[in-house]
Parts: sequence; structure tokens; C-alpha cells
Amino acid sequence: MPQDLVWIREEARMLGAVQIMTGLFVHSLGLLWTYLLISQIIAFQRVYIPVAVLSGFPFWAAGFFLLSGIFTVLLERKRSRSLMTYSIVLNILSACSAVIGLLLLCLEFLIFALAKSAAWPHD
Repeated sequence: MPQDLVWIREEARMLGAVQIMTGLFVHSLGLLWTYLLISQIIAFQRVYIPVAVLSGFPFWAAGFFLLSGIFTVLLERKRSRSLMTYSIVLNILSACSAVIGLLLLCLEFLIFALAKSAAWPHD
């Protein structure tokens, strides 16, 4: 087996593992944001809904990251044309969802900076 092919297989395995860990991290962050949203309603009787939670970004982006990681690991184990197609499409979708996440974060900072009143009461 050529040395380049072994290096590509290791790289694909690491890429898949990183994507799976990123998907789990983003999903956990979405659960944390949802918990904080519910707890702020109870504690402050005031609601500030983050744009990322409103759009459901942590949940659908985590799905893209998890699926692209799983298909990348499967592609590394068993080579087939259909797995390669699915892996490439899901990698492109997860890259697009990462860009959308950055845009949502910039939008959140812009909304927070232009707000006339404080998001949370200062008692």
C-alpha cells in the first residue's frame, strides 16, 4: 500500500473524529442555551432570546457535523462511490453551517450593541 494512501486514510479518520466531537459540542451548547433561556424566564420574568437559539442553529448544525463525521469515518473504512458522494455533500453542508453560525454570531453582537435597553435587569 502506498504511503500517501495511508496518510489520507489517517487524515480522513481524524477529520471524522473532529467533526463528531464538534457536533456533540454544538449540540451540548444548544442544550445549555435552551436551559439558560428557560431559567432566565423563571428568574427575571424577562425574555432575551438569542438569535442562534431562535433559529435552532445548534440542533441542525450539530446534525450536519455528526452526519458528516460519521460518513467520513465510514468512507475511510469502506470505500464506495456513494459513500464518497454523501461524505463530500455533508462536508460541504457542515462547512456552510459553520459559516451560517459565524454570521448568526455577528448578527447577535450587532443586535446586542444596537439595543437601547439592557437585555437583563440590573437589580
